Amino acid sequence: MKIVLSCLFAFILYTSSFSQDKLIVLHSVIGDTIDQQEQSDFILFSDILDHSFVSATIHCENAKYVMHIHSVSGLKLVNIKEEDVLENSKHVDKLVQYFKFLTKKKDSLNINLRTADNWPKFQSELLDVAQKKKIAQEAREFFMVNQDAEECGLIGIDKENYIKVNSKSFLAKFLFEMLK
Repeated sequence: MKIVLSCLFAFILYTSSFSQDKLIVLHSVIGDTIDQQEQSDFILFSDILDHSFVSATIHCENAKYVMHIHSVSGLKLVNIKEEDVLENSKHVDKLVQYFKFLTKKKDSLNINLRTADNWPKFQSELLDVAQKKKIAQEAREFFMVNQDAEECGLIGIDKENYIKVNSKSFLAKFLFEMLK
């Protein structure tokens, strides 16, 4: 009888100590173990987990949350707050909902590249000859003024102001604004 009672007592102690350490599932998408890919995808516990960790699990021990971090250097235990666990769980949930929304949304992300019928309908506006000449002329003027500024040894804002003041297009715009 003593043997049966001692076995029963040992079993009760074993199950009570086992129930003290509960493995926490952060989110159904993550599961009970956070790996490197999940940490980078969902940016989980970025203040605790670094690049050297391999995996992490969250345990609730005696109403305290402890993260078991398995890294290259070994196991490390870190106390965390329940609020941090809930916040990270909500963060994962928000990201999952957002990506579900994107997959349901019909937009340019869902273009079927095999059929040109689904491609967006737009025509790029081509420049005419006069516009191309004007751009080339302004580029030459900018190059010359920029070269003068460099020869004067100007850098930064001084160089930028020199280019603005000595640019014909800037002067024309300035005069036009004054005449208004």
